[in-house]
Amino acid sequence: MRIRAALRFAVVVVFISLLLAALLLVPLPSASAHRLRNGRYLYIASPGVLHVYRFGTWKQVARYSLPQTSDGIRGVDAHPASHSLYIAHGGDGGVHGTGRLLKWNLVRHTVSWDRSYPFGIDQFAVCRGRIFMPTGEQSSGSSWKVLDERSGRVVGTLTGGGHPHNTICHHGRVYMGGRGSRYLFVQNLRTGKRLKVGPSPSASPGVRPFTVNATDTRAYITWTNYRGFSVANLRTGAVIASENFGRVPSTFLPSAASHGISLSPGGKRLYVLDAPMQQVEVWTAADKPVHLKNIRVRGLTGMETRCPYDCRRDGWLLHSLRGRYVFVGDSGSVIDTRTRRAVASIRALRMNRHGFLEIDWSRGIPKATSTHFGVGR
Repeated sequence: MRIRAALRFAVVVVFISLLLAALLLVPLPSASAHRLRNGRYLYIASPGVLHVYRFGTWKQVARYSLPQTSDGIRGVDAHPASHSLYIAHGGDGGVHGTGRLLKWNLVRHTVSWDRSYPFGIDQFAVCRGRIFMPTGEQSSGSSWKVLDERSGRVVGTLTGGGHPHNTICHHGRVYMGGRGSRYLFVQNLRTGKRLKVGPSPSASPGVRPFTVNATDTRAYITWTNYRGFSVANLRTGAVIASENFGRVPSTFLPSAASHGISLSPGGKRLYVLDAPMQQVEVWTAADKPVHLKNIRVRGLTGMETRCPYDCRRDGWLLHSLRGRYVFVGDSGSVIDTRTRRAVASIRALRMNRHGFLEIDWSRGIPKATSTHFGVGR
């Protein structure tokens, strides 16, 4: 009898252990996940957690555990047609090591795959069945790996600026911003032609956040150790104007004082971060930009919490798809572009600059995304 009782006890212990392990490993949707049928939502990928906020109320309506991403978020993008959200996590090359790419099924709330690579990862772009993955700003090279969107398998390589970092794919052109480059590189996927855009007006090399207009004729670029932005001609590659907001204070520690730039979908207004002054500047998106307003925001100082590395609150800016809002990463502020005032604060956005984007739903299916860059549409 004692042996039978012991066996029953052992079976129960094993069953409970397996159940707990399953609960820890499988990302479970919150009870409110069924609300994602219609409407616009802000997705925020933080280390270990994926948050979903509803537009307008700015309330969190879903939260998913993703322990795989606890090693740090480096970039996000989505492909609504395949119901996919992609999250780059892990090392961005060099001393931070190699990285991974996770594919999340938006409808089923499950991980499709989480592929590791022998190179670093960073802010990538998804388009035309391919993923253009920079090998990381700490990498000593200048390679962007081309991945198959369905499997994550490496199928090619592009060459851009040194220390591969930010990436936009727009109308068949891949824009590659290198953390150690004085030029933005553009690869035309149809013709194979490659354009070098610049150089930087800063004495320090480094393409930082940038954006492009709807017709791919203008780029708006921020730079390392430069408070302001440049306007570049995407037909010639020349910088045609640079707006300097002033000297970077010696007490300001991040290497990019304007680590955030976003173009309104209609292409008329440019929002640019001025982190030392704790504000977002609004300009006309013209060859001779005109300053319109400064908007005060909070945050943008100190360090992000629950952050494995590269934790300074540098910031990031993103327009919503319809242009009504601008989201300020590492601040949490939501700016209403009609009143040009901060109208809300999102908790998960206060400590996040690499992992947020808009996804719109209709009849239970994701239909559109902003990507992580506010580009002209």
